[in-house]
Amino acid sequence: MSFNITVHFDNSRGLHNPHLLRWNDGSSLTDDLAPAGTDAFGVFYNLDVVRSEFRFKFKAGPGLHGPWEDDSLNRFYSWLAIGPSRIEPAAIWCKGDKAFVYDVEPRAPESISAEAFIAGLPLNPKVFIPDTDGRSGLGATVLADGTVLFGLYHPNAARVYVMGDFNDWQRPGVEHPDPSKFIELRLYRGYFNIPNLWLGVTDVAAPGHEYKFFIQGGVPGDHQGRYQKVAIDPYTRRFGPRFTENNCVIVDPTTFPWTDQHVHTPDPSQLILYELSIYGFTEGDPDIKAENRGTFRGVTERIHAGYFDLLGVTALCIMPLTEFPDLEGGGTLGYNPSVFCTVERDFGTPDDLRELVNAAHTKGLAVLLDQVFNHTGNDFNPLWQLILEHPHEENRPDEGGLYFNGSTPWGNRLATEKTDVQNMLIDACKLLITEYHFDGFRFDATHSDYMDHRLPLRLADEVKRLKPDALLVAENLPNQADLNRQGFDGYAQWCDPFH
Repeated sequence: MSFNITVHFDNSRGLHNPHLLRWNDGSSLTDDLAPAGTDAFGVFYNLDVVRSEFRFKFKAGPGLHGPWEDDSLNRFYSWLAIGPSRIEPAAIWCKGDKAFVYDVEPRAPESISAEAFIAGLPLNPKVFIPDTDGRSGLGATVLADGTVLFGLYHPNAARVYVMGDFNDWQRPGVEHPDPSKFIELRLYRGYFNIPNLWLGVTDVAAPGHEYKFFIQGGVPGDHQGRYQKVAIDPYTRRFGPRFTENNCVIVDPTTFPWTDQHVHTPDPSQLILYELSIYGFTEGDPDIKAENRGTFRGVTERIHAGYFDLLGVTALCIMPLTEFPDLEGGGTLGYNPSVFCTVERDFGTPDDLRELVNAAHTKGLAVLLDQVFNHTGNDFNPLWQLILEHPHEENRPDEGGLYFNGSTPWGNRLATEKTDVQNMLIDACKLLITEYHFDGFRFDATHSDYMDHRLPLRLADEVKRLKPDALLVAENLPNQADLNRQGFDGYAQWCDPFH
């Protein structure tokens, strides 16, 4: 039994008289199809389909002489039988610069850039707007008028929606859809001056609400063969309380009453670090209130009690705080990160962390945070295949998409050689300085086997522009000289052999 499917093609690379060549694996037969017409998206072709999957590509004119698209743009499409009946697609869409096949029409980009769009919004100077490589608006940002800006970076998506408890988790494909509640984001030019930033402002969301993104296209197929994914926000500041759902939470960083305005970060020559684990520092200690043990509040209680007053240290160095997928405890120290702007929910709220930093500053203590930018944990990995760079990655279990490249002894290696991955990690540091008043960072395992040094060198420039006296320390066991930069502006080195 055959059916008809319409293939839409935007012909963005300007093939003259574009034809479609279709073939099936294991068969020598091919179809050479001329366009059946044009529409707002581009040209379209009518195919009679018998097999459940087929391959195709586009070329200029009929016959086998081309010119052809590059082989990297060979496209594959399949549709699935579900239960006793078949899902027979009516149309698919293709873009001239991507090998992806979309089962929804890709949204057209806006005429202005993300930077220009964000410039027209009522921004609050106390809220960090991601700005590495230009203002991107990524994450969930509370604006000065109480509305919320949502942003997701995805260069290969066709459409993106935000959903949450503020719109009854409505999005395309739910069991009882209510399109009046859908919140679709618009596509703007962003990194590399191409359309890849999805942004939208809504007045129905507010701090405390939970949310996720819904992505169509540029992601692995689901159990029904639809290229769509419910996704965690890589820029979320906090996760909700339910580990089974791991919903993101909108956070307003502006309500905390800071009192550290006149505190100055110490000179590096005066640094004496006290490294601590939030959990381990007060867990089980009888001199700490029971409800505060193993949390930010426990550390703050100990600071106020004068624990560090006579110790001689000038800075606290806190072990990693990015979300760990299970309850924090004695067997975890935070070195299996998942996303990089979060605050570990088991330790307390973002304001609890702000109170800790504020208390340390009022005691003359700087606060550094240990950052793990070389890998992510394997068990809870929201970035894994969040952005496919090519459709073939879907069926390659060792390829995690844009954010990953290879492995480390501890987990999947972050692709720190890529500019857009660097942007996310640098933004995370800027957020922590802006919204939590951190004085600097220690970076875990910066050996060039695990981390491309273009990241820490670029990060130092970006962070120092935001906070010229920021303290930067690199754990780099071979003491690689390039991280010293010019010496006075380089990284202090966490020198294990000194021990």
